[in-house]
Amino acid sequence: MVHAGDRTFLESVRSDRHDRSGRSAVCTWAAISYAWFGLAGRAWTEGAASLRARGLIEPHIAEDIACLWHFGRLIANSDMHDGNLSFRPCRIGSRSGFTLAPVFDMLPMQYAPVRDVEWMPVNFQPLPPLSAERRAWTRATGAAVQFWHTASRDARISDEFRATCAENRDRVCRMIELSQVPLAHNLHLRSCPSAVPPPSTAPLTRQSGCLLSEFGSLIACARIVEV
Repeated sequence: MVHAGDRTFLESVRSDRHDRSGRSAVCTWAAISYAWFGLAGRAWTEGAASLRARGLIEPHIAEDIACLWHFGRLIANSDMHDGNLSFRPCRIGSRSGFTLAPVFDMLPMQYAPVRDVEWMPVNFQPLPPLSAERRAWTRATGAAVQFWHTASRDARISDEFRATCAENRDRVCRMIELSQVPLAHNLHLRSCPSAVPPPSTAPLTRQSGCLLSEFGSLIACARIVEV
């Protein structure tokens, strides 16, 4: 973390860069879609279904992409564009294919400031799943509740935004109840995860935190940035 005045920045090392000049082969969904599918701007889940139909990814990768998509929506990520989903080349049996690269820019972009405005009113309303989305949505709910709950308890975040995080946690929990879907990872609205570490006491007027949320074989890195 880098602190400068009343700003805090999270700097991370790119997973596709190694030492001074080394690089890993990575291809964005934007490039793949442009070359083969023409699905620009569509939901990642649609892209995953198309890739799976052509045998370019394995079924569990399509499921992980769907889980990521719903996790992002449940943490108010309004900027999941085609360039933020990336793949690495791999072999699927005797054929060439893709596997999922580490995810980046997974954060609540709905709260990002606009030009000349520090804090815009945001009406975050998580949406229920469609029938076909229920499995992936259910996988994502536990990580999303954990995300908002952890942020709501982090003393480095301003009181105002911690209250917002708590409200968002409760909104997700209410949607889970309305959808009659058991909350993943045994997290409950009235007994939030006791395994969450106590809030940090490090002084921080502006917040940037990182939470690693594991669901199945997938590890997604998400961060909240209040600026």
